[in-house]
Amino acid sequence: MPVLAVVAALLLMGTGVLTALLVDARANAADRAAAERAEDERQATELGDAERGLAEAEGRVVEAEAVASQAADAARAAEAAQDEAEQAAAPDADDHDEFLRLLRSTDPAFRYVAEADVIELGEITCDYFDTFGNSDQTLAQIVSIGVSSGMTSQQSSAVTSAAIVALCPQHTLD
Repeated sequence: MPVLAVVAALLLMGTGVLTALLVDARANAADRAAAERAEDERQATELGDAERGLAEAEGRVVEAEAVASQAADAARAAEAAQDEAEQAAAPDADDHDEFLRLLRSTDPAFRYVAEADVIELGEITCDYFDTFGNSDQTLAQIVSIGVSSGMTSQQSSAVTSAAIVALCPQHTLD
């Protein structure tokens, strides 16, 4: 019987060891499961934070796109208004007639110059003002160009004045 008792004792000890190992494994599994749950919760929190950050960034992008669209619309409207203003400022036949009348009433010599040439001279004067702006220096330069092309200073001044009055009133002699 001693052998049987030893075997039984060994079996009982083996069962105890297995039970202890099983309890230890369950404890380790519970600890691992708790650690994995904590890691999952941490990752879920980080993912939620990242998703909220992404949603906020998308909202800012939508707002920025709306502002950019409004700016582009405003730029198109400004360009259209500028085109309209330029067309409205462009001299028409009545303006050309007024220019010729003013110039020819100031100096009869212009009655003998072809209308197209006189009108071109006035339009070139306006183009010069458009390019170089309103200043005493620009005015002096225009008169000087007229004199160097064969006009008297009075004639060149008359062309400049008549052009400003009739063809390009947006420019001034101030």
